[in-house]
Amino acid sequence: MAKKSRRARSRQPGQPRPSTPAPPTSGEGSEDRGTAPQGEKKQVDFRAEYAYVLTDLRQMGFIALAMFAVLVALSFVIY
Repeated sequence: MAKKSRRARSRQPGQPRPSTPAPPTSGEGSEDRGTAPQGEKKQVDFRAEYAYVLTDLRQMGFIALAMFAVLVALSFVIY
């Protein structure tokens, strides 16, 4: 069996690697994040925020029920 050969590298060995900036540590830049103080909590109305989820679940339920009814009807027709 022949030995697999490596592909030629795209960069030359003398060229430096591109560097990515390091993420800031916990001590640097934590003041300018714009976060709310711990004492103030915003109340969120989840019923209004996720109203579309309930309608989507209801629609999927009706589709599943209709598909199940079609399967039962086809079982009587075929058998």
